[in-house]
Amino acid sequence: PGHLEGGDFLPCGDFVLQGQGLLSNAEGVRQCLENRVYGYVEVAVVIDPRATIDEMRLDAYFTLLDKNLCAICEDRTGLQEPVVNVYHPEGTAESFFYRKRETMHFKEYLRDKGFRILQFSKGEQEEYASKGLMVSPTHILGVKGTGNGFEETLKSEGVRMERLEFEALGGSYGGPRRSCQILLRG
Repeated sequence: PGHLEGGDFLPCGDFVLQGQGLLSNAEGVRQCLENRVYGYVEVAVVIDPRATIDEMRLDAYFTLLDKNLCAICEDRTGLQEPVVNVYHPEGTAESFFYRKRETMHFKEYLRDKGFRILQFSKGEQEEYASKGLMVSPTHILGVKGTGNGFEETLKSEGVRMERLEFEALGGSYGGPRRSCQILLRG
């Protein structure tokens, strides 16, 4: 009964973002917390209020751009904004459990973590704005159809986007990030 999807998991150094919605359910997240699979870090469970196919994973409406910069689809603000259940490890790194400490809105959580939050439009989301591949901090491989507005927003924040032709590979709601394998993380 527990389900998890890779696009719902975003490691962020001393904390992780774990989406819960259409493809990753509460039981899957509960099992991960119970079995301490995230490690001795804070776990922010981002609960999707919509859980629809057009934004089926956390990485379909949200993206990390640098250690303190991110972007979210504008339709995920206001009444559609996800809430976050924040879990902290208690005990030692060898023997711990997660305890829920608080619940807050997603943007509030991100700001508390020191993030500047950019927004992209629903049209840009549909053209893969959130599905670029970060090849280094502030350097993203994006999709050619994403739109000039989003690229200009990124440029104003010091993020360089190289656009790729991606039409032949985009039919599964995936972008460059979903079409690669991590070889080295460091």
